[in-house]
Amino acid sequence: MFINCVASEAHNKLALTGGASGKMLARASSSVWLLELPDAFAKLLCLDGAEAHRRALEILLLEGYRCGELSQGQVSELLGIGFHETEEFLQAHHALPGLGPDEHLRGLQNLERALAK
Repeated sequence: MFINCVASEAHNKLALTGGASGKMLARASSSVWLLELPDAFAKLLCLDGAEAHRRALEILLLEGYRCGELSQGQVSELLGIGFHETEEFLQAHHALPGLGPDEHLRGLQNLERALAK
């Protein structure tokens, strides 16, 4: 199985098409990546149906959001949905934004203060 992902700089939209060769191809601007994806894994990731291209995009965006590489607004724009739909989508997939070192340090300091009481 393969999924061909093409990003359009002019419109900032991601167009996806699917196929059946066992590979996933994604292209954005001048970057191209190729990932071998056995059919068994495609099935596990629900990438074997008619909406495989949408599911692949969702997986990519969820991980980008969790890592802090994408904002909620960017996820919303690439999925073509509104603010509230994006919040529901992210909550349904237990996607929390990635925390940077400063946020981790503040959390640790807050925990230490709470435990010291």
